[in-house]
Amino acid sequence: MKNIFLFISMVVFFISCNISHAEEIAENNLLYRNIRDNTCIPLFTALKDGDVEAIKDCFSSKKCEKHKDLLDQGEDYSNFLKDFYRNADFLVKRIIREKETTFVDIIIYFPNGIQSTRRWLLKEEKRKEGDKIWKVENEIIDPL
Repeated sequence: MKNIFLFISMVVFFISCNISHAEEIAENNLLYRNIRDNTCIPLFTALKDGDVEAIKDCFSSKKCEKHKDLLDQGEDYSNFLKDFYRNADFLVKRIIREKETTFVDIIIYFPNGIQSTRRWLLKEEKRKEGDKIWKVENEIIDPL
């Protein structure tokens, strides 16, 4: 138990140290707009619509494999997502870049007054069309 606590503490420490030396990307920056418009907004829309195929398009191949069982549940998972995110609002709080690592801090506002934060670790992947897109590689819930 102590080892697990120590490991989690170390991970949080290293993420915090890494972020503290990172550069926050300005909203008028092309990278910010690209990530917001081509990754975040489509993922927000897919979550609210329960569109599992669109969610898979926003996740990296590693994240899709990690959540394969959940993503392959079909209509049940789709309905769960629609219910869970019904009337929720999403906000991109900031995008942070540290060398080759890119994070997006997200706030989700639920209609019952609860808010939740997420930190997405992004990875640039090549699409079938040949161009590149940022995809969610990992997610930390309530990191802030």
